[in-house]
Amino acid sequence: MDRETAAALATIAIVVFVVIWYWNERARRIPIEEFGLDAVKRVLRLESDSQRRKILVRGWMTRHEWTQMNKRQLEAIHAELKRRGVSDDRDSQQ
Repeated sequence: MDRETAAALATIAIVVFVVIWYWNERARRIPIEEFGLDAVKRVLRLESDSQRRKILVRGWMTRHEWTQMNKRQLEAIHAELKRRGVSDDRDSQQ
């Protein structure tokens, strides 16, 4: 196999990987039932009314939306623990 063919195959493999990742992370519509209705309701109660309504009406989320909502919730919990002066394991590990 010559260098041009190897480079072309490597480029194709990288493009396919990126397309599959993008589809799975940003474009694929996952029914909210797959995340667990209790978990979705727990996370959505901290979101704005418009965001909550949007997700519940359409009945799906992307994996990226789910991850971002969980990150915001964890940051809020961490901030509240810090405000209360409660020890947090992440602080002691750093």
